[in-house]
Amino acid sequence: MDKQTQLQGTQNKADLQRDYRQKERLAFRNLLGAVNEVERTNARSRREILKRATECLRRLGQEQDDLQKQLEVLPNNATGVGSFQPEGRMLCGRVYLGLSRRTQL
Repeated sequence: MDKQTQLQGTQNKADLQRDYRQKERLAFRNLLGAVNEVERTNARSRREILKRATECLRRLGQEQDDLQKQLEVLPNNATGVGSFQPEGRMLCGRVYLGLSRRTQL
């Protein structure tokens, strides 16, 4: 292999690494933006961003499980017994309308 080919290979590798790092930075910025949509955070390091994203995903998963359980007990009657009504709930730091069991007196 001559010196010209080695130099081109080295430059090509450096260019590929630079492109990869740019894409990686953009991906972390996008992840931080997504996390900030549901939970305001001042995460700065990649570790903090990943930690916040993981915590938020776990909370969202738990919220989904809770809602699924509520839907499973939803009866198909018109009497109002066991029907559901909206109730404000916290989800990743924001209030959302969820489903809450209403009891009949």
